[in-house]
Amino acid sequence: MRSATAHALGIYGCSYQLVNIPTGNLNSAAGEAAFAGLSGVQDDRQRFGRYFLKRYSLVLAVTLPVTVAFALFSDDLIRVVLGRKWAASATLLRLLAPTILVFAIINPLG
Repeated sequence: MRSATAHALGIYGCSYQLVNIPTGNLNSAAGEAAFAGLSGVQDDRQRFGRYFLKRYSLVLAVTLPVTVAFALFSDDLIRVVLGRKWAASATLLRLLAPTILVFAIINPLG
């Protein structure tokens, strides 16, 4: 019984880590770039709001295709990144793919 639980946990862990890669990288890069830009316009509320919305829209525009790619090509992605022995992770990765978009929405610009 323990080996089945460990196997299921391993599959979930790998899938969850793969889902977090694009979210972490996109939010980190966008957050660092936005911080510098937002610092320069912090005294002007209108410019600050416009700048923030433009950068946030860009992050979401990149995140949406990544989410769709993870959902549609999870089998291929698992095969290339982890190998055939992790094929069972593909279904879970497909189910977790929408969390990429959710993380980007709830954590704007990192």
